[in-house]
Amino acid sequence: MVRSKKPIREIDISRPAAALFFLRFMDYLLVIVCGNFVVLLLVMPLVDPEMRHGPQLALNFLLLVPLLSFVVYTGWRHVGVIDVGVWRAYLIAFPLLLFFSLFMAWDLFTGSTNHTGLIPDRSWWLVLLMSIGAVVGFVAVLLLQKMPVATFGVSLMELLKDLGSYRGERAVAAKKIKRIDAPRGIVFAVVGGILILGSALTPLVTGGGDLSGNLQKAGLVGCFLLITARRYFQVSADSLLAVDKRKPILFLRSFADDEQVKFTDSEKGSSYGLPDQLLDWNSAQDSNLDRPEDPVAVAARSSRPLGWNASKALLDFSLETRLSNHFTYFGPFIAVGSPKEPVPQIGAARAILSDDEWQARVMSWASKASAVVMYSGKSRWVTWELAKLVNTNRIAKLILMIPEVKGWRSILSGEDIAARIEFAEQAFMNTKWRKSLAALQASRDIRALLFRSDGSLVVIKSRPHNRDSYHLGALIAHYILLKESSATLVGVGGTVKGQEFPVDTDIFHIGAAPDNNLIIKQDDYVSGRHALLCYRKGNLSIADQHSKNGTFVNDVRLGDAPVAVTVGDQIRVGQSTLEVAHAEDKNRRRAA
Repeated sequence: MVRSKKPIREIDISRPAAALFFLRFMDYLLVIVCGNFVVLLLVMPLVDPEMRHGPQLALNFLLLVPLLSFVVYTGWRHVGVIDVGVWRAYLIAFPLLLFFSLFMAWDLFTGSTNHTGLIPDRSWWLVLLMSIGAVVGFVAVLLLQKMPVATFGVSLMELLKDLGSYRGERAVAAKKIKRIDAPRGIVFAVVGGILILGSALTPLVTGGGDLSGNLQKAGLVGCFLLITARRYFQVSADSLLAVDKRKPILFLRSFADDEQVKFTDSEKGSSYGLPDQLLDWNSAQDSNLDRPEDPVAVAARSSRPLGWNASKALLDFSLETRLSNHFTYFGPFIAVGSPKEPVPQIGAARAILSDDEWQARVMSWASKASAVVMYSGKSRWVTWELAKLVNTNRIAKLILMIPEVKGWRSILSGEDIAARIEFAEQAFMNTKWRKSLAALQASRDIRALLFRSDGSLVVIKSRPHNRDSYHLGALIAHYILLKESSATLVGVGGTVKGQEFPVDTDIFHIGAAPDNNLIIKQDDYVSGRHALLCYRKGNLSIADQHSKNGTFVNDVRLGDAPVAVTVGDQIRVGQSTLEVAHAEDKNRRRAA
């Protein structure tokens, strides 16, 4: 276990967050642009007689289409996740993309596009983008594989592989779980897919023309319909909990922090870094064309209708969807849904609750949860939820995150985050964490907070503010929760019954005083400093601290010497009984 005697342990993830930013850009290039190439190579023989000849047809279908399909599939696997397994596939996909780019460059260089009416220089921009992207993406993966994570002494890849070893099965994919409205979702998905596919293929079939505005509108509508379809395929929290019997992972946030579908006309911004001249529908069009344009030009244009914002919303909707992609492998990821949205947002499985029942349900879920992921907020109800977690001794399982701040709010992100920290401080006003929270600096860089039982904080920070910095911060915080506990004390009797307390420090104090790691205030038979757990060289022992009523292990009262304890042993202090459980076994349970 990694230990820090300081009140604040900072983990800087700026370097991996920056590398992931470049890799994430490549995901969109691989999926959208290369995906368009695959579709066009499959369709062009139907509209271009010259591409039906044996050599050209064999080249497309036996080499280029399989090559690009692997590239697209690799990019698709990494959308919305941080998966080291995909990183290994990238080491194959990026060289293949570079090979394809060089092939297209050779095709342009030999002058094969001169007969299509396309100005060759404009096609070079797309080829150059793919070539540079392939090299940058390959370098980014190599750096991520070797990049160390501060305070852990291991590379990021090793850390994420270790975190992945705790994963169970993703029960949300089970067919027997009822969806919100699957038939309606299918209709929206089919119509949306037709509109997007149509907007991509129209330049090829029609040969161009002044259709850019209409195609963009059709593409954006199709994108909106596909996102709406995903919402109808969501499952309710109650349906999920009925199937997945693992301990839930509770997601708390203000409804104001829910992601909304917002993207603008792509004519107002660039698409994937391509110059607007390359995508100009009129300047590159030759009215004397007797056959479709070159695939390079058509692929560039057919990527244009969606644009960057719409493509990002379709493939990587929100930070919450990323959290859901991760945490559903560890337990049902659940949340309270907004009553104003009968069709839930994409992400956690939601339950729509009335004003009279939501508080009791949230606290019931929190008592059973293996972890609580919470966006710090600026509303009194978020502060109430946080205070309840503190007052019920459930703060050790909390990952407190700063929600992603983007768009026009990013200008005021410093003030916004500082306000959220101030609201959090209210919930910790009279606790052992108050001083550590007050000492926080550079709040704009905070991505996640963990609260250790000794009153210290683990602060995960990043200077880059891309979505991957928030995502990676959550993964590392979850890794610490799972890994940096020598054992878990499970309350089986007295005032602590039903509660769990991770032993997250080498010296772990138990007693009624507020400076203990485990505070038992409601038991009048517990002394201020009652007992002490010590973790050393893989062994856990307990010693009585001259308490008034003594400390018992398996009903045997301790003397002056410490006694070793193992999994299954029961510790009694006052009238409260705790059972020692193995921290890793507790978190490796599989879905039912």
